[in-house]
Amino acid sequence: MTQLMRQGDPESYRSPYIWLHYNGNSTVSRNEIPMISFVVENPNSIDLRRVLFIDIEVKTPGQNDYRKVNQFPQVIQPFDYNEHGGRFITSLKSWPEIRSFSQLGGVGELKIRAYMTDGDEDYYSSRHGNQPPHYGELVINITNAPPQLFNATLVGPESPRYNDPLEYVAEVYDPDGDLLKVTLHIIDSSGIQVRKETQDVESGRVIFKAGQYGFFREADAGKNFSYFYSVDDGIDVMYFPSSDNQSTTLEGPNIRSNPKLWVENLHVEPEDDNYYYWGKYNFSLEMRNQEPYNIEIPVTLKIKTEDKNWKQVSTRTVTVTPDSKREYFLVDDAFDVLDRGSNFSFRFEYPEYDQNDELSSEIRWTNPINKKMMKYNFISLPVVINLLFVLLLPLIGGIFLEKWMGKGRIG
Repeated sequence: MTQLMRQGDPESYRSPYIWLHYNGNSTVSRNEIPMISFVVENPNSIDLRRVLFIDIEVKTPGQNDYRKVNQFPQVIQPFDYNEHGGRFITSLKSWPEIRSFSQLGGVGELKIRAYMTDGDEDYYSSRHGNQPPHYGELVINITNAPPQLFNATLVGPESPRYNDPLEYVAEVYDPDGDLLKVTLHIIDSSGIQVRKETQDVESGRVIFKAGQYGFFREADAGKNFSYFYSVDDGIDVMYFPSSDNQSTTLEGPNIRSNPKLWVENLHVEPEDDNYYYWGKYNFSLEMRNQEPYNIEIPVTLKIKTEDKNWKQVSTRTVTVTPDSKREYFLVDDAFDVLDRGSNFSFRFEYPEYDQNDELSSEIRWTNPINKKMMKYNFISLPVVINLLFVLLLPLIGGIFLEKWMGKGRIG
C-alpha cells in the first residue's frame, strides 16, 4: 500500500491512508444496495492524529469531474483506531444514507473514490495496490431495471356516455424504486392521439379519472377510442401493452350517442270502452327533445297480444320539440277476431336514444280485449231490422209480381 503524501513534509506528522472496501459484483442493478465501505490507517500516534472527514465521490459517463454524493461526511476521531500488528486501522465505515446505486449515478460505468480531509490537506483513496476487497478507485457497471405496468383496466359502464365516470386504472412497479412518469395516451378510431395526461407516481396503483381531465366531450358521442400507457423512470421509456412500440392499444371506451329524447306517459284510448277487437284505438305518447332544437324522426307503433308476436301497425314522422307534446296514432285494424279475450302490449320505436338509453318504450295494458265475437247481439234492433228487411223484401216483391201477372191474364 502506497502512502499519499500531502504537500510539504512535516517532521512529526505523517499522512493517513484510506481505501474503499467492496465485496460485490462489477455489474450491478441500480436498485442493489451498494455494500461500499472504507477503512483508514493512521501511522501517527494518538497525540498527533487529527479528526478526519470522509466523503464518497463518483464520476459518471460524460463527466470530467467527480462529485460528492453523500449528505454528511463520516467523521473519524483520533481514538477510532484499533491496533493490528503495530498498525493503527479503523473498523469498516460506510455512508448510511447511500441505500442504492441509483443514488450514485445513472446507467453505465461508474467510478467511485473516497475523499478525506483533515482540515489542512486533502487525500483520496489509494490508487496503488488495488486488490479485492480494497480499492483506491472502484469501477462498477450499473444497469437499469426498466419499469413495469400491469393489470390495466378501464372501470365504468360498458357503453358509457361522454360524461359518465370512467377510470383508467393500472399497477406500476419500478425495481429500482425510481419515481415514475406514467402517461396515458388516448387514441381515436383513426389511430390519432387525441388526449394524453401524465402523473408522477411511485410504484403502486395509478388512476386517471376521465372526468377530472376532461378526456371526452359531447362531440365524442358515438365514437370509439383505445388507449396505451408509457412509463418513464428517467432512463428507460416503456410502452404498455406492447413494451417497445405504440402500435398496440387497449380497447375502450366506446362512447354511446347522446340521448336526445324524453319519452313518457304511454296511453291508449279505445273508440268504445268495451274494448271490442273491431273498434278503433288511439295510441299515444308524450315526447320532447332534450336538446334546444326540433328534430324529425320516424316513430313506429307495434302491438303484441298473448298469442302473437309484435306486429307493426303504424309508422309516421314526428316533429319532436324541446316542449313536451303528445303524439297520437289512430288505428282501426289493431286487432282481429282471434285476439278476443287477450291482454295486449304496445310499443313505440324511434331511432334516437331516450332518457333510459333505449330505442323504444312499451307498456302492458291492463284491460283485455272483449271476448265478444260479433259486432251486434243475436237479438238486437239492427239484427231484427236486417232480418225483416231480408224476409219482407222477397214477400213484398212476390205479392207485387203476382198482382201484376194476374192483371195481365185478365186483360
